[in-house]
Amino acid sequence: DGRIPTRASLEVLELFAAQIALAIENQRLVKSLQLQLNTVSLFNELNRSITAKLDLPLVLNTVVQAVTNLLNYDYATIFLQERESELFTPRASSGYDLKVAHQLSTASGESLIGAVAQTGMPLVLDDIQADPRYIPIDLPLGSSLMVPLMAEGRTVGVLTADRKTRGDFSPTEVATLMALADQISVAVENARLFEEVRDLSEDLEQRVEERTKELGEALDSLRVERDRAGLLYRIASEMVASLDIDRVLHQALVILSNAVHATRSSILLLDNETGYLYYRAAVGGPEESLPPGGTRSTLDRDTGLIGWILKNRQSANISDVRQDGRWLLHEADTTRSILAVPILSPSGEALGAIFLHAEAENAFDENDQRLVEAAAVQLGNALNNAELYRLIREQTERLGAMLRTQQIEAAKNQAVLEGIADGVMVTDATGQVILFNAAAEQILSVTREQAIGRHLDEMLGLYGLQARDWLQQVQQWQETPESYASGKFLAERLNLERRVVSVHLSPVISQAHEFLGMVSVFRDVTAEVEADRAKSDFVSTVSHELRTPMTAVKGYVDLLLMGTTGQLNEMQTHFLNVIKANSDRLASLVNDLLDISRIETGKIVLELQQADMKDIIEQVVLTMIPKAEEKGLHIDHVLPPRLPQAYGDPARLTQILTNLVGNAYKYTPPGGEVSIHAYVVNGMFHVAVADTGIGISSEDQRKIFERFYRVDDPLVQDVAGTGLGLAITLSLIHELGGKIFVESELGEGSIFTFTIPLAEGESTEPVGRPPEGFALVSPPTVLIVDDDPDTVGLLRVTLEKEGCRISTAKSGEEALHMAREQHPDLISLDIRLPDLDGFEVLQLLKRDSQTADIPVMFVSVVPDVERGLQLGAAAYLSKPLDMEQLLEVVDRILSSKGTVLVVEADKQILIVLREALRMQGV
Repeated sequence: DGRIPTRASLEVLELFAAQIALAIENQRLVKSLQLQLNTVSLFNELNRSITAKLDLPLVLNTVVQAVTNLLNYDYATIFLQERESELFTPRASSGYDLKVAHQLSTASGESLIGAVAQTGMPLVLDDIQADPRYIPIDLPLGSSLMVPLMAEGRTVGVLTADRKTRGDFSPTEVATLMALADQISVAVENARLFEEVRDLSEDLEQRVEERTKELGEALDSLRVERDRAGLLYRIASEMVASLDIDRVLHQALVILSNAVHATRSSILLLDNETGYLYYRAAVGGPEESLPPGGTRSTLDRDTGLIGWILKNRQSANISDVRQDGRWLLHEADTTRSILAVPILSPSGEALGAIFLHAEAENAFDENDQRLVEAAAVQLGNALNNAELYRLIREQTERLGAMLRTQQIEAAKNQAVLEGIADGVMVTDATGQVILFNAAAEQILSVTREQAIGRHLDEMLGLYGLQARDWLQQVQQWQETPESYASGKFLAERLNLERRVVSVHLSPVISQAHEFLGMVSVFRDVTAEVEADRAKSDFVSTVSHELRTPMTAVKGYVDLLLMGTTGQLNEMQTHFLNVIKANSDRLASLVNDLLDISRIETGKIVLELQQADMKDIIEQVVLTMIPKAEEKGLHIDHVLPPRLPQAYGDPARLTQILTNLVGNAYKYTPPGGEVSIHAYVVNGMFHVAVADTGIGISSEDQRKIFERFYRVDDPLVQDVAGTGLGLAITLSLIHELGGKIFVESELGEGSIFTFTIPLAEGESTEPVGRPPEGFALVSPPTVLIVDDDPDTVGLLRVTLEKEGCRISTAKSGEEALHMAREQHPDLISLDIRLPDLDGFEVLQLLKRDSQTADIPVMFVSVVPDVERGLQLGAAAYLSKPLDMEQLLEVVDRILSSKGTVLVVEADKQILIVLREALRMQGV
């Protein structure tokens, strides 16, 4: 009213203002108390739900409804993390349908829900739609409060409380929702644990039920197995109780028939030699009464059910034979079900079958089939054992007979060894003396008691100065028996007081190349040595004594022919020429006898040096030309350029060549030709003397180098000779380190070829060629079968240096083809080939008549010597190769090929020996 307030009016106004402020404060306190009351009610309700109920969906729905009803929010949602996908999905909502929020499922770190889950911190949004992480849904949202649900430090869910209007949230509201979230987390974990325990309990109950069922089935199975084991035990007991296979089969069939309730049954066995089927046991049928060994069946092994069983080696359980084409029906046959099981050997070979018949359909089940199959296995083993027993019995009887024969032969051999004049000492594989006969006691002056049981090392004095070298050779034979060449032995002569004893030592090697021991033979050759010495002394003395008067005779005859005593008439000249010719012949004979004597006594002296064979040949030809022209022969020599120097004694080489050319001159008729050829091949100097003379038969070619041998032919006997020239020539060539060969055909001529070493440093390249019309002895051919080029190269270089001609194959098939085409003298065979292994190749070679005689030598890293030798290999060398051993084995194999005369009255033994020799390449 325009008046100025008085103090009293001011005090009244202040009083009213204080009352108004108090009313406002009271209103706020009421609201706060109401909020606290609602919060306490919410927590009480939640605690009751958690305590009373463990159903997770019910707990979650109770929480969201309390948030909207008691805390005055428009919407509330709970998101939980799924265990499988780890996504946070809405599980409960209030104020709207939960389907609206399904699009809000999110992973940690994505959208608003994912951000709260990732940080574990509450998120207050006064304007939710302004946040870029907001995902729009069909709800009018203004503001939102989001808090994480934490359990053991990790986020398991998110609780959201939303309002339709925008606005901020008070700290009390945030604290209240955070406290509520802690309670929800506990409820969620408890509910989840309850679900896990419930699921585990259900799973355990299911497992217990399944296990109980399995145990029941196992007990039933064990009961069946027990019954089956009992039946099999009864069958096994029958097998052990008797060796009569017919009785065993019958008893087993009776047991099986009763076990499976068969109306009738039978066992059919196959005779592999004839291919026929035999009833060996039967129960309840027309074949029940069977003789020992059974009766032959009319069934064919390749048709019907039995044919199917034997071919497929499988069981057949037929529920109705009328519906199965494999069963051959008969009018009187009442069989409806049949169980057929094969009887197999341990190696899987079909021996026969068990047939069980029933007159009802579906009579046999799987348990019956398993029982019969198990019994069939036992019967297969029984049949196999019976066959083994038969073979062992036959083998025992055969071995017993062989042992008796060997004992008889051993007694005979012992009697022979005791009765012969030569001393014999035998040692076993360890070197212990096991035999020392009476002759050895007498010759060596050592008693049998002193010798038996002693080691070879303790008796070195019996082998003279070569004892140590001999022991090394014995050790080599012992370590590598395959290196022993058949027929090789060590020989020495000992001077024992006034006696001379010849010693021969050789190993005993089995056909499988196993070292068995040594045999030493001692012979008292004192008489022979003294006779040889007397003969040599006589020949030497007589020869020297004859030379003195012969010199005078020849000298005076030459003087008479020179006219020293005056002119001679024609008859006198003829007589003197006869005397001169026979004097020359006698002088030649004396010279030959002296050479033989020197060779026998080892007194021949060689002056080894470089020898110019060109000059020697030309000198001999020049000497022989006058005689050849006088007889009407043409003599010539073929000397190629760049002929290297030989190594030998020039004088003896001249003597050798003169002997050969002289023989060609003697036995070549007028008008014929004699030629001398020099050439180099295989690293040796060759000299060949070819003629167009009378020739030499193949039988005489083996004897012409014997002393005093002359061919029994008028054309030979008409020519003067002693039969010593070729024997001396052979000995001299051997002394020079060479060899001599002869090739000849009757009426065509002959070629005598000898070899000598080349001088040191001379080229070994081939020079010149052998005489025309006579081929050089072809070098041995070796087929190398190996897919390793390094091994092939090593073998090729090594064997070509020894004069071998080489062919190679990389596979087994290629080797078989080349062996048939080329027929080599030796095959070197590896085991690991790309197609066939070496053992298969060897077997195929020995089965083929075209290749069975080719010796085969294994060269491989596979250590299976015994198998290789049993299959017929001539030798077995292991990689890496010992080149010296390789050459020894190759030389032994190539030198051992030839013809063997087998003398035996027993035809069967003759066949065995022939086959064994053929397998060895002889």
